Amino acid sequence: MLDFLYSKLHNLHWEQFTVVGSTLLTFFFAAIVSFIGQFQRLRMHVSFAGFWEHCFPAAGWTSTSSRIDIIMYVAGKLTRGLLAIGDAFLAVGVASGIAAGLHSVMPQHVPLHAGFLTVVSWSIVFFLFADFANFFTHYLQHKVGFLWELHKVHHSATFLTPLTTARMHPLGDKFDHIGAILLGALPMGLCLFLYQLSLADMLIMMGNANLIGTILVLDALRHSHFPVSFGKLDFVLISPHMHQLHHSARFEHWDKNMGNKLSIWDFMFGTAFIPDKGEILTYGIGRGAALDAEYHTLAGVYVRPVINMFKVMVFGAQEPPPIPIEAPRATPSADHPSP
Repeated sequence: MLDFLYSKLHNLHWEQFTVVGSTLLTFFFAAIVSFIGQFQRLRMHVSFAGFWEHCFPAAGWTSTSSRIDIIMYVAGKLTRGLLAIGDAFLAVGVASGIAAGLHSVMPQHVPLHAGFLTVVSWSIVFFLFADFANFFTHYLQHKVGFLWELHKVHHSATFLTPLTTARMHPLGDKFDHIGAILLGALPMGLCLFLYQLSLADMLIMMGNANLIGTILVLDALRHSHFPVSFGKLDFVLISPHMHQLHHSARFEHWDKNMGNKLSIWDFMFGTAFIPDKGEILTYGIGRGAALDAEYHTLAGVYVRPVINMFKVMVFGAQEPPPIPIEAPRATPSADHPSP
């Protein structure tokens, strides 16, 4: 158990370091390509100040929405390591219980040697289970009223930055983790029973598979103002532009593209929506700027969701109707900049 927990924490820090590195590289590479394209199209003057503004638009990064992103990102960094220990205990308990149950049914089974192809194959299985778990918990947070009250925090962002990834209410974030652990523990328990692999080995397999997927789908650009599409691969992978549409405030875009890395789940469940090339999006909950603004304070993102969740669970409180939103044409304000 101690070896597993050490591996869990060690792998967590290594993976976070790698993800941060890949995030910065991906973000700035996309910024350079986008800036060059804009320069060629508009024949604009090239300067470092112009490139900096292209990467970090002042109207967006100085908005109250982005300030909340920064605060929640820092808070998440301070607490996520401790919460990961609880996740590790849950994963160990469920996977070990499944393996023990299978062993009681088939006590004569001798664990098999896991070769290279076995490790690769099971890494893919772990990845598929984890990605579907992320899709399923995300789907529930959009469709179940009291869970949506928690998830609103994420969708209240009116400008997307890589830090928006951490704009999650702690209870909603924990719901995601528990769902991923419970579904992910199914193949882990089976693999633990079948092969000579430890839980630490499987953790590394899952982490590596997830890291490859994170880099493959340009995860750093999902929450950004760079609308990158994968073309035909959008039918398999969630491109940054597809996820940006998921954040759109327009009613026809609600509850679309809920996949994490693979879009196949959205096509299976009828929630896929391929954005038009060059489509301009307005972000937010979609029920007016006043409601978005209520989530631009610390009380709004931490306390208000719990109160609203209680109201929905006890009194069945209903949301106001959606407000029709068209593609932005006017000059954006500080709190509602266009991408």
